[in-house]
Amino acid sequence: MSRRRRRQNGAQRSGAVLVRTSNGIERMFAARRTERNGVCEDDMELTSKQRAQLRGLANGIDTILIVGKDGIGDNLVKQADDALEARELIKGRVLENALLSPREAAQALAPLTRSEVVQVIGTKFVLYRPSHKKDKKDKIVLVTERKRRT
Repeated sequence: MSRRRRRQNGAQRSGAVLVRTSNGIERMFAARRTERNGVCEDDMELTSKQRAQLRGLANGIDTILIVGKDGIGDNLVKQADDALEARELIKGRVLENALLSPREAAQALAPLTRSEVVQVIGTKFVLYRPSHKKDKKDKIVLVTERKRRT
C-alpha cells in the first residue's frame, strides 16, 4: 500500500480531512468535533426540505468566499468560520486556476468549519452552519418535518 493511500485511509478513520495545496503538498486537517447538549454538531443532517429552503435563501446573497490557486489554507478556513458565525449561510466560488473542483473544495471546507454543504452548482457552493451567538430575530429558522397522520 502506498504512503498516500495509507494517509488517506488514516484520515478517513480519524475524521480528518486530506487537502492538497497549490504547491502539491498534502496537508491533513483535523476535523473539529464539538458537542452541544450531548449532540455532536458534526452529525447535523439537513433534510431535503431544509436544503431547498436554504437554496432559496442563498439565491439572493453575494459570493464572499473565493478559493484560488492556493487552495484551502488556514486563512481561508478562518475567513469562512468568521463569515459562518456572522451570517450562518455563505456562498463560495472556486476559481478556474484552483487545484480543487468546487465539490472537493466544499466537502473539504465543511468539516473544517463544522458546516453543511447545501449546494454545489458550477463553480459556486453554499455552506450553512447555525450560529449560536445571533439574536433570535436574525437567526435562520429551518422548517421541521411534520408527522404524518395515518
